[in-house]
This record gives sequence, structure tokens and C-alpha cells, in this order.
Amino acid sequence: MNTSSKSRVLTSVCLVLAGVCHALSPEPRIPLWPEGRTPDFRVAQTSPYIEWLPSLSQISDVCVILISGGSYKSCCDGKWIDLTAEAFNARGVSCVRLIYRTPRPSGLPIWKTAWEDGQRAVRLVRRAAAARGIDPEKIGVFGFSAGAHLTALLATSSQTPAYDPVDEVDS
Repeated sequence: MNTSSKSRVLTSVCLVLAGVCHALSPEPRIPLWPEGRTPDFRVAQTSPYIEWLPSLSQISDVCVILISGGSYKSCCDGKWIDLTAEAFNARGVSCVRLIYRTPRPSGLPIWKTAWEDGQRAVRLVRRAAAARGIDPEKIGVFGFSAGAHLTALLATSSQTPAYDPVDEVDS
């Protein structure tokens, strides 16, 4: 094999590997709130966002929002969320990672800002559902520790607004 052929093979291998890495990485972060419109905002808290973790072989019209724990002091045990997303993705189910505001807000219940972020995340996912082949009525939530608590809050209070509407997503 001459140098030119080796170069083409190496280039092809690099392009394939780049495509695989891109397919396995999450999509860009989507902020939950419009600039300056975050309810109960506390300066010391993290900025909340979602990341789509789509299945490469989506065979389901279901989406699961994954929420990590951390006692509402910190968020984002990426290892468990990634493993859970891989398990759902392997079954053709798309996932969304929710990063909610931490640490706990002072002067409010410890879960208040995370509950607001969770409701907003469901609304954003529901809004994007049809374009992604997801049934907007088939959005689930799965969490660990504080994330499990937040999952229960979201499941049992879907008809109770956690915050006043900030834009058309909240309608």
C-alpha cells in the first residue's frame, strides 16, 4: 500500500471514529429559562439546563427525563445518569438529562427551585416531542435520591404550577 492509500484509509478511519464519538455524545445544553426570567433565582445557584440523549435506534415514542440526586446540595451524578440513559437508549428510548438548580435555596423549601426546573423541563420536552418522534403524552421521569424525590413531586403535582408562567412554553 502506498503512502496516498494509507492516508486515505487513515482519513476514512478518523471520519468514522469522529462520527461514532459525535453520535454517543449528548446534544448541546438547552437552558431551561429565558435570560433574566428564572423564578426564585439565587445568585449562588447553578444554571439549570437539559441535554437530549437520543437513542441511535429510536423505536419508541417514549422519552424519559433523568434526574440525579445530591440532597439538593449538588446535582449531577453523571455516572448513574449515563448508565441509565445507555440502558434506555439500548431499548430505543430517548432520554433527557435534567440539571436543576443547586445548592438548596435559603428562605424556600429545599426542593422548591428544583421543582420549578423539573416542571419547566417537562414542558420543554413536551414542546419538542413531535419533532423528535416522541408522543408528548409519553414523557416519563426517573431519578435517584433527591432526583427520585423530585420525580415524585413532578408526578403528583403536574396540575399544580410550581411557578408563574414566564413565556409561551408555560401555556
